[in-house]
Amino acid sequence: MSEEIKKVLKMVEEGKLSSEEGARLVSAIKEREKKETKGKYLRISIEDGGDRVNIKIPLKLARWAAKFIPEEKGIIQINGKNVSVPFEEVIESLIEEPDELVSIESEDGTRVLIRIE
Repeated sequence: MSEEIKKVLKMVEEGKLSSEEGARLVSAIKEREKKETKGKYLRISIEDGGDRVNIKIPLKLARWAAKFIPEEKGIIQINGKNVSVPFEEVIESLIEEPDELVSIESEDGTRVLIRIE
């Protein structure tokens, strides 16, 4: 359940919104979230001479899978300090900026491309 929906439910609980208003807002939030991720994919393409590999992962699946990553696993070290990586924010930023994320080409002609489409 998204933070926005939790806030709406809390407002209904506190009497700040009627249940009908809350239901309309929840429906609108869910519809917006569905549109934001619909048709968006993380594509990883690898070309190695004549061999070619294409991986296409729906961002909707990534958002779902992120819910199962324990919070302590979302920590990386940068300059010797632990930094929390909020996966939901990472996914949101990918949705907002559909573009080429990584492009690597080696001397032997191997090419790796990661993009949002």
